[in-house]
Amino acid sequence: MVSAALLLLLAFATVSLGAALKNQPKQSVSNCYNDKLTDAERKKFLDHHNTARLRLARGKQPNKSGFMNGAKNMYKLVGLLFGNEKQVRLGM
Repeated sequence: MVSAALLLLLAFATVSLGAALKNQPKQSVSNCYNDKLTDAERKKFLDHHNTARLRLARGKQPNKSGFMNGAKNMYKLVGLLFGNEKQVRLGM
């Protein structure tokens, strides 16, 4: 159940971010292998994603019966080189 809810949360975060970034101009990107996103877009995605992960980790993510259980081992993403993400433990 938690994994399905997390996937739904990540899908929502991705759609929300896509809508927010739709009209922003592209800039050159120097520190990532994916040149389709600017550094500013990447940071917005990372911040939005970590906010959602923090809500879940602290047990503040609502579901149909109240709130989801908090995570015991949730990490904050600090880089967006997919497949090689750097992670640090979320402070709770």
